[in-house]
Amino acid sequence: MADALRQSWNDVPRWTYLRSRAEALAEALAHTPMARERPHSTGSFGSHGRRRAGAGDVFWQFRRYEQSDAATLIDWRQSAKSDRLFVRQREEEVAQTYWLWCDASDSMDFKSDAAAETKADRAMILMLSAALFFLDRGERVGILGSGRKALSTRAAFSEILAMMKSGVAGDYGGIPIGGGYGRIVLIGDFHEEDKKLETSLAIARRRGFNGFLLQVLDPAEIDFPYEGHVEFRDQESARREDVGRAEAMRALYMEEMTRWRDKLSAIAHASGWGYVRHRTDQAPLLALRAVAEFIASQ
Repeated sequence: MADALRQSWNDVPRWTYLRSRAEALAEALAHTPMARERPHSTGSFGSHGRRRAGAGDVFWQFRRYEQSDAATLIDWRQSAKSDRLFVRQREEEVAQTYWLWCDASDSMDFKSDAAAETKADRAMILMLSAALFFLDRGERVGILGSGRKALSTRAAFSEILAMMKSGVAGDYGGIPIGGGYGRIVLIGDFHEEDKKLETSLAIARRRGFNGFLLQVLDPAEIDFPYEGHVEFRDQESARREDVGRAEAMRALYMEEMTRWRDKLSAIAHASGWGYVRHRTDQAPLLALRAVAEFIASQ
């Protein structure tokens, strides 16, 4: 059944496939207990309090009545407790802005026989589904590195999709100026980018952002299933290396991958970010749910 489904998707144009998968994934996330219960908790999606008086639905504070205030603003129950008049103020609420980034480097084009799709396609599906999930909850979504402003409303999803098709997204190092109400989600394989990543996350923290680092890897990059004579090729540099007995490298390779995972996790946690390593042979909903749960808890 899985092979038949995979074959049917092979006949679908790439961006139609990516959009359909993203829409299905966002819908699946919306029906998880986390998404259904979150609006009733303190970490709700949608409008967020700015800790000051303004337009909103949540009570903020009482203040003394002033002559410029309309009489309809007076809270008579509170005023009856003293000899002064008081006005009830609500907390100003604004939509959160989510800045998303998806790795488009050559190394993301890798796919082993154990995976259903390339790292690039899986990362794009995760990014598009996150964008759709946030937009459906009244948030604003922007593409980090695009130079474009953040968008809102469900209709903005088509514009975001068009932006990604045109390759407008750039480097994740262009962290926008924040006001403490932004979140960033970075999705990629992050091969050998520790210094750059550490600097970017530190800048984001100083500018009022936190976020999530979602590392997407092919199962072959984690398990190293190779044996015998193998020619390895670096997709970024096109450098090739012949190995006579690949299985002899497995233990050392897996130790290095474990150290790399721990290093990325430490970089993320040092800046108050979440981190998950996702395999492309696993269900994407697991990764997307981890992102949404972490961000909503902040």
